Amino acid sequence: AGSAWPREAGKFVGCEPWFCIVVDALWLDQRGFRLFEIFSAVHPDGTCRAREWYSALELAPEGKFEVGQQKFLAASILPRPFQIPLSAWCKVDVLQGVHAGKAFVQVCNEQEKVTEAYKILTGQAHPERFPDPVPVHGDGLSSHAAAAAGVPGGAGLVHLPLHHQHAHAQQQQAA
Repeated sequence: AGSAWPREAGKFVGCEPWFCIVVDALWLDQRGFRLFEIFSAVHPDGTCRAREWYSALELAPEGKFEVGQQKFLAASILPRPFQIPLSAWCKVDVLQGVHAGKAFVQVCNEQEKVTEAYKILTGQAHPERFPDPVPVHGDGLSSHAAAAAGVPGGAGLVHLPLHHQHAHAQQQQAA
């Protein structure tokens, strides 16, 4: 049986991970979105390897997040094939932290980025092009990531450029 995915596993070229949000017209009234961490170069049709992150209400005070303050946990350990909708996504930066022993991320300027993504979806803005992949280095960390990894951003959060999030998480787990 043939695969629904046009790329074989070996055809997804690995890169330093980065994050994006994906929106859908069905979620416009609620300003909903999904958060993905991209682990490969993105093909022109949007196919890549990605890991989804889910809004973790178990980390919310009193079971509810303030607007723009959602914390997300990884939905899986490994990335899987995914297709980014070409006109319904927006690249985002994230803050990383630990709560109750669980590594989480928060989207920086969440509501502004959601607005931007919906403007792209509704044709009020042009989609950005997929980022050029940053190759993964043998040690998993570039010198910039190693320097940034130890700089706290306050309240137990560390703000890192997108492509350094995964390397920082690996370093924290090893520590």
